[in-house]
Amino acid sequence: MLHTYILFIQKYAVQVILDTLHVFAWAKDVFLIQTAGRREWKVGTKLMPVGEEYKRLIPGLDVRVLDEPKSEDDADFEMVKLILEAGDVLYLPPRIPHWGTALTNGCATFSVGCRAPSGAELVARLAEKLSFATAGMAVKRFEDADLFDDEHRERYRKGEITAHSKKKAKQLIKSTLEELLNDEDKFDEWFGGIITEPKRVRSGYPIPLDADDEDPESLWDDPALAVKEFINGAGFLHQAEGITFAYSTSSNVSRLFANGECWEVSKSVPVDTIANNKQISRDDFTEARFKEDTVQLLESLVTRGLLYGADT
Repeated sequence: MLHTYILFIQKYAVQVILDTLHVFAWAKDVFLIQTAGRREWKVGTKLMPVGEEYKRLIPGLDVRVLDEPKSEDDADFEMVKLILEAGDVLYLPPRIPHWGTALTNGCATFSVGCRAPSGAELVARLAEKLSFATAGMAVKRFEDADLFDDEHRERYRKGEITAHSKKKAKQLIKSTLEELLNDEDKFDEWFGGIITEPKRVRSGYPIPLDADDEDPESLWDDPALAVKEFINGAGFLHQAEGITFAYSTSSNVSRLFANGECWEVSKSVPVDTIANNKQISRDDFTEARFKEDTVQLLESLVTRGLLYGADT
């Protein structure tokens, strides 16, 4: 039987836990799946602020492990105890301290973490995008022509950063950000890309198909043939395992996102069907929706290995 404990109500990471854990307060939603044996979990009853976590970090470690409470009376470590049997799942929201102790031999727990981006991470990625800009406010340089103005020069002291200069710098930053944030199409393309990109580097995955292969081993190894057979009702298309798909729509176009890439297509293309089904069948489409742009999108996804065809 599967039991789920919910104590509080985001590319996830999977970790296998075998023995006793130290104290953690992860900045992500975590699902602890007991796959074998029994484990006792001590789980905090309140969120731990980031500042408190850093105060309790054990120095010199590559991972962020907290020092264990000195006594049962530690107010910052008010805990409840839960014992997980094989098949049980424990959900932990971000910033909840917890640690587990194996109660049996052969105890194993899968830890699946789903981490949403922080404000700082989003701003950093936004700055990364702006760094490649070739036009607009992002390439405009800070100017302080007043420094060379005879009428105002006497107001400035040598080496002084004036309030006027800081105000102009703030305005340049604000205008640069607003230019992107107010452009719905550019923001949509950027945001969809970063939330579907893989969080870990995986060399050579997904495995692309060679569209120019003159002797494919099967029809599923040829993107055009695979999509043609799918449209004819033979087999299925599957999302590549571990790849995140999403979509968005606007008044003029639709966008499909997968693995950090973006495809902008007409609104007639069923991007919702492609994004929301791990296994896609011919019955998920209507005949009217198999227009040329839909076929081209499916072929592009199959070529990149983001979708693959199979008989079942």
